Amino acid sequence: MKKPFVIAVSMVVLMTAFASAQAGNGRGPGMTDDQGSRYGGYGPMHGGQRGIALDDLESETVSGRIQLRQGALPTVPSGGTTYALHIPRILTDQIAIRDGQHVSIEGYITTARSFDLLSEETILRVRALESEGTRVVAPFRGGRR
Repeated sequence: MKKPFVIAVSMVVLMTAFASAQAGNGRGPGMTDDQGSRYGGYGPMHGGQRGIALDDLESETVSGRIQLRQGALPTVPSGGTTYALHIPRILTDQIAIRDGQHVSIEGYITTARSFDLLSEETILRVRALESEGTRVVAPFRGGRR
């Protein structure tokens, strides 16, 4: 009667130890540092590139028609480049955006691996957004606030 209980408890302890050893920096089992999350283990709120702070980037302005797709980041094609937009929730709460709407966006450009891990995509971290005469500006430069 005691033997099955001891085995069950030992299995739970081993599984917990194994699971906690696998966690860390957005990597799964068997992944190397360059195979972490699509943002290098740092997430989209940290600039998208390992070791790059938004304070080190120049603010740029991009204009074009926004493209909205279910389950994907909004994008804006402009000047031969398609920018995936990271829009702070504080801005999306202040302005209505429709598919095909012309927008002017000020923000910080970085790159990140695509979801399929086969290419890179250009990310535009939105600082200000203007559409149809309405301009909204995030009250911070970058990072989580």
